[in-house]
Amino acid sequence: MYIEKKQLEFAASDALVKGHPDLNERQRDILLHAIRHPGTEYTIQLHTDLSKVTYGTARADLLGLSVRGFMDQVKTGKTIIFTLSPHIDEQLKQQ
Repeated sequence: MYIEKKQLEFAASDALVKGHPDLNERQRDILLHAIRHPGTEYTIQLHTDLSKVTYGTARADLLGLSVRGFMDQVKTGKTIIFTLSPHIDEQLKQQ
């Protein structure tokens, strides 16, 4: 029962993320990963390494998600850490 419920939640979130008009493919991938792996911390450098994009592109992707309310950010030293917003479902539905 729990697994079926989670699968339905993931499917609904997937549809909202994939259909969001303001997100690029990299941003969609980050959100889908974050939804499936709550608590994961993302950095600009991690996104740069995994997506094989420039620092500026990675920064723009993550800051764009933060500005839209999909991710929260906190600065620790010189590093900005991004995490999935606890209000992701409401934010996705507001497209």
